Amino acid sequence: MRVFIAAYDINDGHLIWKGYNEGGDIDSIINPEKTIIWRDGKLLDLGKNVGMQMDWHSLRWALGLSNLCQYTYDPELNLIYYAVGVANFFSQYRSHRWILSLWARDADTGEVKWVNTIPYSGNWDLDELNQPVLKNQIINGQLRKTLVHFDKQGFSYVLDRVTGESLIAKKFYQPVNLTSHLKIKVKKPLQLEQNSTGFQAMGNKAVDICPASLEAKNPASIVYSPKTQLFYTANRHLCMAYEPADVIYI
Repeated sequence: MRVFIAAYDINDGHLIWKGYNEGGDIDSIINPEKTIIWRDGKLLDLGKNVGMQMDWHSLRWALGLSNLCQYTYDPELNLIYYAVGVANFFSQYRSHRWILSLWARDADTGEVKWVNTIPYSGNWDLDELNQPVLKNQIINGQLRKTLVHFDKQGFSYVLDRVTGESLIAKKFYQPVNLTSHLKIKVKKPLQLEQNSTGFQAMGNKAVDICPASLEAKNPASIVYSPKTQLFYTANRHLCMAYEPADVIYI
């Protein structure tokens, strides 16, 4: 189903705003001339009705794109941050995968301030649904308001939480071999085709694929300590073997 985030009046419960994670600009509360997207190493205007543009089926966006309710709020900027993923059907099949992204919304109006999309590299539900953490830190000699995110694929990202710009991208799960390395500017893990679901022939088994479909980072909350200046995450060290098979959806 289509998933949304909504704000209600704390006094009487009436709906103030409601924004969907996919669909047209009105449903998503997107202003195509003001909402920013980080794409191909640049901050660009999002454009019109991006949430309805699909590369495999024109109406599949209506079946849903969810989040797991791990939200973060910045009272100074009045922005709500969250990640979306888990596209409809089984996301192990790349033809059924919509964009994964981090979103910033205005808490008063619900309008989307920026979107930072993550080109998906794998086929195992290794999406972006982990918690965003806010931190102010010095990057290249400049104090930046940042958002730090550890994803299921085994990569960590630092974004400018004001604009959505990607600043740093690094591997935190060293055994990962679904991807070879990370293109930092576009924040895109480069997939190793021989370890993807689309590469192996029927009856051929791929082994020692890391991380397993249970992901490198699970949905448990992330903790940051100002004292140690370290992030603490709950990770899984599991690899897998798989053998592809034909399926038919009814």
